[in-house]
Amino acid sequence: MNPDLKLLSELVPPPTSPVCADSGWQEVETKLGVELPSDYKAFVSIYGSGSLQAIIHIVNYSDNRVSSEELISVVFSQLESYKDSGKCEEFKAFPEEGGLLPFASTDDGNYLFWKTKETSQQWAVAAYDFTSGTIVYVPDMGMVNCLLRLVQKDNPFGDRFCNIENFNPPCTFVPWQGE
Repeated sequence: MNPDLKLLSELVPPPTSPVCADSGWQEVETKLGVELPSDYKAFVSIYGSGSLQAIIHIVNYSDNRVSSEELISVVFSQLESYKDSGKCEEFKAFPEEGGLLPFASTDDGNYLFWKTKETSQQWAVAAYDFTSGTIVYVPDMGMVNCLLRLVQKDNPFGDRFCNIENFNPPCTFVPWQGE
């Protein structure tokens, strides 16, 4: 197990019965046209669909109850409307080269993305901060390391994205039941 995922699972115990934890990645990746990062797939395999600390809602591309295409479209439609109103800087959207692909959202309009590159192991993490309208890029950081740092109250985005005081222990992961 990835050391960051091991530590995260000690700090935030995975659900005993994760929802949609182990779907066929090959089918998902074929549909998206890209290989997803291995730390993300490992995270989903033990946590499934749900929310970290009821704040960060993880996108589970293997959860067939949610259309990947629709989810991506909704996120970028929202960001485009923010951009049109001056609440978001310029960005490239997936599947454009170097485009952003969402992996989490918050209730207050913030998003976590991967900034895609040729291979998924090179992808950087980016956060859209609704309050400032900025996108903060953090190179050389994977999704699991990003979540671990937030849980450890070490915000990799500085004062952007979310209030780390929301991560007071005990931190929890709540499975998404949905429909």
